Amino acid sequence: MSGGEFSEEEFEQGEDSEEGENFEKEQDGESDGEDNSSKQSTKEKKAVEKPVTTAVSGGKYIPPALRKLQSKGEDEEKVKIERLKKQLKGLLNRVSESTLPGITSEIALLYEKNSRYTMNELMFQAICDSCVAEALTPHRLMIQLMVIVASLHKTSQCEIGSYFLQMLVEKFNTLHKVDEMEYNLDKKCANVLYLILTLYNLKVVESLLIYDIVRRLMSRFNEQDIELILMILKTCGPDMRKDDPFALKEIILAIQAKSMASEAEDQSRVKFMLETINALKNNNMRKVPQYDPTLIEDGRKIYKAVTRGRETMNSGSQLKVSLEDLLNARDKGKWWVVGSAWAGRGPNKTPEEKSANEGGIQVPDASAKLLEKARKQRMNTELRKNIFCILMTSEDYLDAFEKLQKLSLKEKQAREIIHVVLDCCLQEKTYNPFYAHLADQFCGHSHSNKITLQYSLWDRFKTLSTLSKHTCNNMAHLMSHLVASNSLTLGVLKVVSFGMLDKQSIRFFTNFFKILLLQYPESSIKSAFMKIASNTKLASLREGIKIFLRSFIAPRKDEDTNIAMKDRKMNELIDLVESALDGREYIPL
Repeated sequence: MSGGEFSEEEFEQGEDSEEGENFEKEQDGESDGEDNSSKQSTKEKKAVEKPVTTAVSGGKYIPPALRKLQSKGEDEEKVKIERLKKQLKGLLNRVSESTLPGITSEIALLYEKNSRYTMNELMFQAICDSCVAEALTPHRLMIQLMVIVASLHKTSQCEIGSYFLQMLVEKFNTLHKVDEMEYNLDKKCANVLYLILTLYNLKVVESLLIYDIVRRLMSRFNEQDIELILMILKTCGPDMRKDDPFALKEIILAIQAKSMASEAEDQSRVKFMLETINALKNNNMRKVPQYDPTLIEDGRKIYKAVTRGRETMNSGSQLKVSLEDLLNARDKGKWWVVGSAWAGRGPNKTPEEKSANEGGIQVPDASAKLLEKARKQRMNTELRKNIFCILMTSEDYLDAFEKLQKLSLKEKQAREIIHVVLDCCLQEKTYNPFYAHLADQFCGHSHSNKITLQYSLWDRFKTLSTLSKHTCNNMAHLMSHLVASNSLTLGVLKVVSFGMLDKQSIRFFTNFFKILLLQYPESSIKSAFMKIASNTKLASLREGIKIFLRSFIAPRKDEDTNIAMKDRKMNELIDLVESALDGREYIPL
């Protein structure tokens, strides 16, 4: 028993010694004086209440020694966090181009030794304290700090990139929602937006988020919104044009329409923004005043130097998240973080249906007739049906390409587009150039589409003897268009043994070469054949093509003299092809 504390029994004995005359009565449960009973009850309450004040809410008594340990542990945690905060602040204050690699390594060590969540919180707070001010923060400082974040995102498994992106977008959303007068007073929103744009320039996030932010700024379109749109176009306009030119075209048209109806007081900003848009549209950003790409280029060089040789699972992976995904992350979860819960997909949606609707495009409501046609053409998955319906309901090949791009399919799912386009083309009763132009667009957009198309054609080459006449004709026209437009090279024929062809195959390749030689300009023909001239691995293909042209395409001498002009033209074209395959200049006789 510690000094100064008494049990109830000791307390009662002390009372009994003071009130000796009432000892017997108290033992029988009787009290003989109101004053004595009131004194005793008051003192008993104090003695009983003393330990109650040291109990937890559940009623369990915590000894003083344990209470001291608990408070000591909490104090130690606070001291540790304060020490980490000062350490991080000291490191970030020393950031410069020369110290970036060392500082990034030191912060990476801190992530290894401490809680990731705590480190993410402290890093975000420290960077916000440095960059999110009422005045414009120097862009070089913000780029250097974001280089650290992007480097940690690429070289460690701390999910710092996704955490920063979510927090910055939430902060931007809060600052953009404030009263318009307060919104125009300071540059906090501009500083936060520049941090997001820098993460995009450093390939942490894809262009989908940036386009969503531009649409958000267009919704209000006041003076500061115009200024922020200008900053986006000047900071990452060329990259946006490269990543998704069709989305940029939509944005440009929408901005031009909004500008005409704008009631902004300062029309000079609107005019300057339109000039910047025209320069971006013409791919000539040098005409834009104060456009300086050196800052971000220097940041990318430092980023590459810091991360060289330290790649992990995150290397090369950009976060393809929308503004809505990030703003709803606290309610629906983070599908872009591995192992995180997500409530975004409904119980009745398949992965294909979800992917088809992520890009914000509405898949057309298919009629029963169209669905029946899709079934007959063996469009047996939901994704294939959606692609087929878009192809059948598009105005032209550009409209179809734009809608299919907005499906935002993953790489494996995107291959289905090529398969469906090829199937539809071959099953048409007469050749439709719509599919050739559409395939041309997809081949120019991604090299993987070329590879997919090449393998699909190889599969068709194996079954030429079983294909119908109109199918072979459609494929010959499609291949000749793609070869003449440089979407495919004649290297696609390297799997063909021209000396061992059956009748159906001879008929198909005869038709293909005649279409290529007679329906396209000589410059395109020469360019197509010269592309395989210098490749030593295609020597047998070149010889095979020469033999085939002379055996099946070149006119015979005993043919009717009425078609002599056509014969002469064909012979000249074959001479042109042979000179191109040999890598020499063609000199007409």
